[in-house]
Amino acid sequence: MDILEEIESVKVKLGSNKEVTITPWKAKSKKAFIKLFDDGKDVRGTELVDVLIRPNIDKPDIFLSPDEAQYLLIKIKEISVGTEIAFGMTCDNEECGKEFDVDLTFDDVIKYTPNSYPSKGDIFVWRDIPTQKIYDDIMRKNPDEPFDDIELILHIDEFNGEPSTSFGSMQEKIDNLSLKSTDYMEDEYIKVRSNLDLSAIIKCPHCDYSDDYEFDLIPNFFTELLPN
Repeated sequence: MDILEEIESVKVKLGSNKEVTITPWKAKSKKAFIKLFDDGKDVRGTELVDVLIRPNIDKPDIFLSPDEAQYLLIKIKEISVGTEIAFGMTCDNEECGKEFDVDLTFDDVIKYTPNSYPSKGDIFVWRDIPTQKIYDDIMRKNPDEPFDDIELILHIDEFNGEPSTSFGSMQEKIDNLSLKSTDYMEDEYIKVRSNLDLSAIIKCPHCDYSDDYEFDLIPNFFTELLPN
């Protein structure tokens, strides 16, 4: 590909009824990301989404779950920089313990399951959250409520055949359920939400020991964006 030949946009499917168009990072994206480091900000939190994701999607106010945001981050990097993942590690085999280099691609590591909203279960009807603003407004009004619980409650469209009329009323219903019922609810929610698994079977070249490694974040994901 010619160095000046750029990908303009790519569509990414996040769920059964959720799709966004992404565009590659520009030089100013790198500057903004480095500034996060310089300012001591959390580069895995909201600031990262605001700097490296929302400016590069056609629906900047769309709600993104943590897995959806990270998947979009990966897809934007794919069209901006490439899919290579390289890092060094030490063999976990106590009889070996030697260091070696690992070279993978995104296809080796990424397993993404799109959400399936709307979805009707035995007790709940699940929906997606319309906008990030709705989620943020509820977060501000309920600062003591865990953000995972807020996300779950806002995804409930119906409960036992009754529509969800407000966050407060649904929160009260959920708070009065038995622990067994809330465990069931959380299990049902996990089945329909987006899920991103970052893992790969890595084999030591020295002793052939192998294991399935899970990653919180793709190693060296932002090497290209860090200052020298």
